[in-house]
Amino acid sequence: MIPPLPFIFMNSVRSLPRLLIFGGGHCGYALCEVASTSGFLCHVFDDREEFAQKERFPKALSTRAINFARDIPTLYIDKETYIVAMTRGHSFDFDVVAACIPRKPKYI
Repeated sequence: MIPPLPFIFMNSVRSLPRLLIFGGGHCGYALCEVASTSGFLCHVFDDREEFAQKERFPKALSTRAINFARDIPTLYIDKETYIVAMTRGHSFDFDVVAACIPRKPKYI
């Protein structure tokens, strides 16, 4: 007779997905609203101080005015990070994507 096996309970705990939104305009605002209610931890970045305000993005975990070319390499981006580039007039989208690709995020 085989003795009974002990009961083992396993529970996987994962952190919420991180979404970095580059562009604090009206599209970035709408995305942050939808994504934050869908379980994403949103971080909003813009090159204009007035568009990177916590008051403008109450559902964002953080907001920050950055220089896209200089500051993106300093941001924490890993294989579980989602990236959306929607900068003003799409003028910095290429720079954002080019800086993020080597970091191998989950989605761009």
